[in-house]
Amino acid sequence: TPQPTTAPTLFPTISILPTAQPTVVPTLPCELGEFLDADAGGCTLCPPGMHANASGSSECTVCQAGQYADKSGSIECKFCPSGTFLADAQRINPNLHDSEDDCSPCTQSTFSLPSRTGCMGCDSGYAANGGTTCGVCQAGTYADSRSSVCVKCPLGKFAAESALAACESCQFPRYTISEGSTYCDACREFYYLATTPNGKFDKEYVECDENRNSEGSLGEGNACCSCPTGAICEEGSSVETIDVLPKYYRHSAYSSQVIKCSHPPACIGIIGNKTKQACDEAYAGPLCSRCQTDFYRDSFSMDCMDCAEGGATNAISTFTAFMVVVNVFIWCQQPFQYLLNRQFETILSFKNSITLLYITYQIITNLSSVHTFKGGSDYPELFRFVVKILELVTSLDFFEVLHLDCIIAGSGFAERLFVATLAPIALVVLATLWESAHIFYNGLKFSSRRILNSTSMTYTLIALYFVLPAVAKTIAGSFYCQSFSDGTGNDERFMILDALIKCDSVQYRNIWGYAWVMTFVYPIGMPLMTFVILFHRRRDIQERKSRAGDESLRGLSFLFCVYAKEKWWMATIDMYRRLAFSSFLVFLKPASQLLIALAIGISTIVGARESMPFYDPEIDTIYYFCSWQILLCILSLFFTNLQQINDDLFVVSDDALSWILIGTSGGIVILISFSTDRKRRETDANMLASLFNQMVAAEKKDKNKFDAAFDKYLNDAGPGAEETLYDRLAVLVAKTKGAAVAQPKKHCDKLATLMALSNKHNKKVQRVLTMFAEQCGAEYDAGPIKDPQRVEAKAKADYGGDLTKVVDTVRGSAKFRSVRGFIKGVDLLIKGGKIIPIPLRTKDRVTHPLDSGYRDVLMNVEVPGTEGLVVELQLHLLDIHAIKPMAHRVYEMFRAVGWDSEESRKKQLGIIAAREEKEREREAARKAAEARKQDGKGGGKGNSESTMKRKQGKGHTVSTRNPGKVLPLENGEEEEEGEEDE
Repeated sequence: TPQPTTAPTLFPTISILPTAQPTVVPTLPCELGEFLDADAGGCTLCPPGMHANASGSSECTVCQAGQYADKSGSIECKFCPSGTFLADAQRINPNLHDSEDDCSPCTQSTFSLPSRTGCMGCDSGYAANGGTTCGVCQAGTYADSRSSVCVKCPLGKFAAESALAACESCQFPRYTISEGSTYCDACREFYYLATTPNGKFDKEYVECDENRNSEGSLGEGNACCSCPTGAICEEGSSVETIDVLPKYYRHSAYSSQVIKCSHPPACIGIIGNKTKQACDEAYAGPLCSRCQTDFYRDSFSMDCMDCAEGGATNAISTFTAFMVVVNVFIWCQQPFQYLLNRQFETILSFKNSITLLYITYQIITNLSSVHTFKGGSDYPELFRFVVKILELVTSLDFFEVLHLDCIIAGSGFAERLFVATLAPIALVVLATLWESAHIFYNGLKFSSRRILNSTSMTYTLIALYFVLPAVAKTIAGSFYCQSFSDGTGNDERFMILDALIKCDSVQYRNIWGYAWVMTFVYPIGMPLMTFVILFHRRRDIQERKSRAGDESLRGLSFLFCVYAKEKWWMATIDMYRRLAFSSFLVFLKPASQLLIALAIGISTIVGARESMPFYDPEIDTIYYFCSWQILLCILSLFFTNLQQINDDLFVVSDDALSWILIGTSGGIVILISFSTDRKRRETDANMLASLFNQMVAAEKKDKNKFDAAFDKYLNDAGPGAEETLYDRLAVLVAKTKGAAVAQPKKHCDKLATLMALSNKHNKKVQRVLTMFAEQCGAEYDAGPIKDPQRVEAKAKADYGGDLTKVVDTVRGSAKFRSVRGFIKGVDLLIKGGKIIPIPLRTKDRVTHPLDSGYRDVLMNVEVPGTEGLVVELQLHLLDIHAIKPMAHRVYEMFRAVGWDSEESRKKQLGIIAAREEKEREREAARKAAEARKQDGKGGGKGNSESTMKRKQGKGHTVSTRNPGKVLPLENGEEEEEGEEDE
C-alpha cells in the first residue's frame, strides 16, 4: 500500500487492488493522464476525448463542452480554437471531443465565447478579433453587422474615425488615392490637389473647393482646385504632377499659375518625364520670352535664330541697304527736280496721303502690341498676319531690325532702351555738328535758325517725329513687371520686356530711374517743345503765302505744311494722339485700354469731320477714313476679347473680321490713288489755266502793239484814209466773192504734176508779184515752194485728198510802208492789168482783224500765162508784219494746245471759271466749319442755330455744314443754291 499521507485527505485514498501474488516491492498509483484499468490489471492512458488530471484515477473524464483532447494520456483538454465552438454539454461520447475537427466554426460576424461552448455576434464597427473577442475597426476601415472582419474603405470613400459601420463618400471633386483612407487625399480627373486645405496659394489663378466638414471648419487634407487652362490633370494629380501643354508655361512645380506664352513655339511644355525644361533650346527666362545668348529674334516670325547663321552679317547688310536708300533718296532728287517742281502739288499730296496711311498703321500695330503686352487678345488671325508684315516698317525698332543683339554680346532690355533713347539724340547732335562745320567752312554767320533750316536737321527732325511712338512705347514698357507664383506665396517679379531681369534687382532700379528721365525727354518733352516752337512762329505760319512758308520756316514746314493755316497746332495734337494709342495705354488694363482707345477714336472722327484741319480737302477725307479704320481695329479687339468668354452671343468669325479690316484698308489705298490722280489732274488743269492766262495776257499785249502800229499808220495817212481803205477792201472782197478757187485738174490730179507745174511757173509768178509790189512802193518776199509732203498732208487733212484744193504751193508777201501804198495796191488789184495778178479769192483781215489784233489780207491769185496755176499772195503793213513773229509764237501755242478756235477758248474759260467757283465753295465750307466750331465754343442756343449763319443784307440762311445748300427762310421762301458770302 502506499505510504500514509502526512495529513488527512478529503477523500479516501484509492489504492490498487491487492495482487494475486505477493510483489517484491510495493505497487505505485497511476500517473496523470492514466487510469486504473481493472481488466488490464494496471494503469492505462486515457483515450482521446478524455483526460485524467489527477494521479491514481480509476477512470478518465470526457472533455467538457468547448474542449477536446486529440491525444491519448491527456492530462487536460484543449479549448477549441478562436472562432470555433463545441457544444456537447452531456459529455457522454468522448468521440465528440477527440479532435480539433470536432470544433465547429462560428458563423460570419460572430466570435466564440471564452468557454468555446458557443458563438456570439459583434456590434457594427467591430469585428471578431481572432474569433474570441470583438475588436474595434480602426480609421480607414469599417464593419457592418454582417462583417466578421474590418474592411478597408474602397477608392472614393474614407473613414475618419474608428468603430464605423460604413465609409463616407468623398464629395466631388474630392477622391482617395488608395483604399483604407482616413480622409479624401486626392482629386478626380480635371482637378488637382493643392498644397493647402483652402488653396490659398491657388485661388488667384483657379477655382478651389475647400475641404470643409459639415460644421464648416477645414477638415483634414488639402483643397481640390480646377485644372488650369493649358495643363493636364489626371485623376489623383497633385500640384507637383500637373502636366503643362506646349505653348504654355509654369514657373514652379508648386504653382498653379499656367500662362500662355506670347510666342507659342518657344514653350514646349512639361509632360511627365518626357521634357525636363519648359523652353525650347533657343529660348530662356520666364515665359521663354528671351532669346539665349548668341541668338537674335527674327522681326517677322519672332523666332529666336542663331547668330552664327548670319545674324551679324544680315544686320550689317540691312544697315548698309538702309543708308544706301536714304542717300539715293536725298542725292538723286536733283535729276528729277524738274519733274518734282512740275508736279509738286501732286507729289506733295501723295506724300501726305502716304504719311497719313503710315501713321495710321503705326497706330494700328502699336495698339495691337500694347494690348497683347497687357494680356489682351490680338487681331483676328488673317489680319494679324497683315499687321505683322506692316510692323516691319512701322515699329522702327532698329535694335531688332539690325540684330544688334548679335553684335552687342549679352545685350538685353537695358541696351535696347539705351539705343532707342540715345540714338535720336545722337542724330540731332551729329546733324548740329555737321551743319556747324558746314557754316564754318563756308564762312557763313552762325545762327540756330540756319542750323534748324538745314537739310540734315530737317530730315533728322522728321525721323524723330516718326520714331517718337516707338521710343515712348519702349520707355513705358520699362515700368512694368510680371509676377510669377512659386506656389508658396513668395512670388517672383520679372520685367515683361526682359524676363531675365528681376524687378527687385539693382539693374532694374537703374533702368527704372533712367526711363523716368527719358519720359520727360520724349513723350512729355518732345510734344511740348514742338508746341512751344510752333507757338513762337504761329503768326508766320498763319500768314504764310505758300503751303510750306518762306525760307525761314523751311526746317519746321513738315510740322505744319499739311495743315490749314489756322491749324498751326495740329502737329502737337497728332503727336499726343499717336502717343495715346501706344505708350499711354501701357498704363491701363486691357478693358480700360479699349475704352480709352474707343473714346479717342470717336473724338478723332468727330474732330476731323467738324474742323477739317488739313490744307487740302482730299487729305481731310483720307484722314477721316483712316480714323474710321483705327476705330474698326479697336472694335475688332473688343470682339476677339469677348470671344474668350466662349459665349455664342459674342462669337464673330475671325475671317469675317479680317476681311472687313483688310477691305477697309484696301479702300483707303484706292481712295489715296484716286485722290492723287485727282490732284494730278487738278495740277495739270491749274498749269493749263495758268498757261492759258499767260497766253491770253501775251496775246492782249501783242494786240495792243498791233493796234498801236495800225493807229500810227492811219495817223500818218491823214484824215479819211481809214474809211477809204475799208471801202476799197470791201470792193475787192465783193469782186472775188463766190469764185471757185482750185488748181487746174488736168495738170494737178497728181502730186507730181502739181509740184511740176509749181516749179515750172514759180519764177514767172515771183517776177510778176515783185513788179506789182514795186508799183505800190512795197517790199516783196518770195516764199519757197511748199514741200510736197506738206502738200499731200494738207490735201488729206483738209480736203479729203483733193490736191486741186491746195492753192498755196507758190506764194509771196507784199509789205506796204504806208496805208496810202496799201490802198494803191488794192486799187491795182481791182482794176487789173497785163502785169497785175488776177484776184480769185480775198480774205480781209484788216477790216476784220484777228483776236490777236493782227491785220493783213490773204488772197489767191492767178498770174497770166501760168496755165491756170493758183498761188497765194499776202498783203501786209510792214511794221505790223515785223511784230507778227512774236505774236505768231503765241498763236502756235494756242493751236498746239487746241485753243486756236473761239469755241475752244470759251470752253477753257468756262473750265477756269468752274474751278474758281469750286475753290470758293471749298473756302466757304472751311470758313463755315470754323464758324460752327466757334459757335460751339460760344455755347449756341441749339443745334440748328449753331449750324447756320445769316447772310448779311439778304435775310436768308446758309447751312454751314453744306455751304452750297441754302435753307428755307422763316417765311418759307428759298434762295437759289450756290450763292455764298465772300
